[in-house]
Amino acid sequence: MADVVEFNELEDLEQLRLTWNRLLPDTPRASFFHTIDWLAHFWRHFGGDRKFRILVVRASGAPIGIVPLCVQTERYHIGSLRVLTFPLSDWGMWYG
Repeated sequence: MADVVEFNELEDLEQLRLTWNRLLPDTPRASFFHTIDWLAHFWRHFGGDRKFRILVVRASGAPIGIVPLCVQTERYHIGSLRVLTFPLSDWGMWYG
């Protein structure tokens, strides 16, 4: 059975570093922009008022995936909505 653990602070990334680096080579089309170093750097400079969300998916207690997400406010005709999205969703790059 799989479970999900959520991390909400940039400082929490350090305890994920070894796991992240172990899983990165298995990521299709992985690039520098998928690394933990890039995410930490991006977040320090462009995080703004977004809320940090990192989800670690585990099977039998072992991490099998890491999903970096954030909650940000987007404005629409009906008003403002909080949206759970990828931190670079508006940069026009492919992620998956």
